[in-house]
Amino acid sequence: MSENYNETTPEQKSFIGRLMWFCLTNKLVVGLFVLFVVAWGIYVAPFDWNIAGIERSPIPTDAIPDIGENQQIVFTEWMGRSPQDVEDQIGYPLTVSLLGVPGVKTIRSYSFFGFSSIYIIFKEKVDFYWSRTRVLEKLNSLPAGTLPMGVRPALGPDATALGQIYWYTLEGRDPKGKPIGGWDLEELRTIQDWYVRYGLLSADGVSEVAGIGGFVREYQIDVDPDAMRAYQVTLPEIYAAVKRSNIDVGARSIELNRVEYFIRGIGFIKRVEDIEESVIKVAQNVPISIKEVATVTLGPALRRGALDKGGAEAVGGVVVARYGENPLATIKNVKNKIAELSAGLRTKAVFDNSKVSIEQISRFAQEHGFEAYLEASDEINQDGWIKYLRATPRSDWPSWVNTSQVTVVPFYDRTGLIYETLGTLDDALSQEILITLIVVIVMMMHLRSSLLIGSMLPLAVLLHCYEDFRSGRQYRGPFGHRHSHRHHRGHGYRGQREHSSPSGTGPARGPQVGGRAPGLQRSRQCRAYRGGHHHRGLSSGFHHDRCRREAFQTAGLHQDLRPDRLDRHSPDGSAPRGYASAVLKSNGQKIASNTFRNRRCLPAWL
Repeated sequence: MSENYNETTPEQKSFIGRLMWFCLTNKLVVGLFVLFVVAWGIYVAPFDWNIAGIERSPIPTDAIPDIGENQQIVFTEWMGRSPQDVEDQIGYPLTVSLLGVPGVKTIRSYSFFGFSSIYIIFKEKVDFYWSRTRVLEKLNSLPAGTLPMGVRPALGPDATALGQIYWYTLEGRDPKGKPIGGWDLEELRTIQDWYVRYGLLSADGVSEVAGIGGFVREYQIDVDPDAMRAYQVTLPEIYAAVKRSNIDVGARSIELNRVEYFIRGIGFIKRVEDIEESVIKVAQNVPISIKEVATVTLGPALRRGALDKGGAEAVGGVVVARYGENPLATIKNVKNKIAELSAGLRTKAVFDNSKVSIEQISRFAQEHGFEAYLEASDEINQDGWIKYLRATPRSDWPSWVNTSQVTVVPFYDRTGLIYETLGTLDDALSQEILITLIVVIVMMMHLRSSLLIGSMLPLAVLLHCYEDFRSGRQYRGPFGHRHSHRHHRGHGYRGQREHSSPSGTGPARGPQVGGRAPGLQRSRQCRAYRGGHHHRGLSSGFHHDRCRREAFQTAGLHQDLRPDRLDRHSPDGSAPRGYASAVLKSNGQKIASNTFRNRRCLPAWL
């Protein structure tokens, strides 16, 4: 019998077969789809590609997987209180109140001297920012009296523990970039807190910038108990006097010569003298100021730690990336912001005292038209020296003077780790393409097939990048995801189950062809036809009457096929032209039937 190549096989009728047939007959659609995948994959690929004229939006890329808890941190400060007081009056009330937040899994409270930290662990399915809004909502709706007077809890930054992507120090460097010093820890910490930190906070993707090391500048008032007793002044009165002096006040307006003037009192403290001149009270028409009962100075705040770099104390900071942001892009934004801030960082003149004396410095400055030191002090006139040095070529500078500019020096940058991760992916992909080409060429001796198969690997990676971008996942590489493999079973044709039960009282389930028939499942050589797939052990060699008879006899079935009607209408007219019908009977009762398109669509054992 001649083969009819126009007939459709079961494999061609399956989903994969129909998909392959569509791709073969619609090459233009497939080509456009491939171009779309390539273009979109390049647009969202995690690699650091700089393509002229294309503004890319790479998916978030990180080298360290974030396996931490989905948590939010509530920090509460209560200065001067013991851990037990903090736990009783802050930790416990807040923990009880936050237990009612939706999606909370557990709460952990830690109380220390002067502050409390509460870690709220949410379920994994809870959105990060949604949980923050719920916590803020609960904190803002606490009943009056829940916490002590003046205590206000604060929510931590919107970042995780792995968000620390960039660490740096502030150091004095000369014009050649060499360390030269000239700055004390208090000056560097002031620059960090009031200039560098605010600049880096404006970078895209940055959640928090924290300062580390150095000394925090503060005004310190050291009271004299004897003087306070003599003037009959108490500590609350001194505290209230300083508080009143550090505000701006506004009054109403007055009109003079048809001009309206607004009255405003300037009171913000800017110098030590402003605190010393603050009036505590008036006794017998004599004002008593703070300088008469205390000593006011500028000094460092108490600290609980320090930053060490190379065995010496240093001042620095840490940049924390916002949750869900691209760490690689955030680090680039931080570096660009540092380049902008560098021009505004302070510069001072430094002198080598082993090569020059104070008299020589003063004489040199007078010869060039400026004062070396400020009036009535030994402090160097930095403005005059910097102005002269910038206007003079460096070759004309004296050997004993140099400039020191505050410079941001990184000592932890995650960019290198991210590039190594992407490099691993790049190397693995290149090696797999090469191995695929070699294996296909060796086994098939066909260059075009090997090129076609090798080109599918980068296309699959680009398609994977598109899927990650669409679902909002953070990229870990196509080989790092854990896939859930599901074993799909063919459904086997069940036909119509209409036979009666043995007692004849009603319908009952009969054996199912390709499904649950015991004879078909136990037959090792005569496998059932399930869901359009040929299972193992099935081949064209089993189209024998013995195999067919064994299967039906074991199942307790009888066959009523009409092979002479395969290419014509079925006798009962239930199948159109070109189709054939198959009916299964048991004890003369019809238990299953189906209509097949042609002979090749029949199960192999029929």
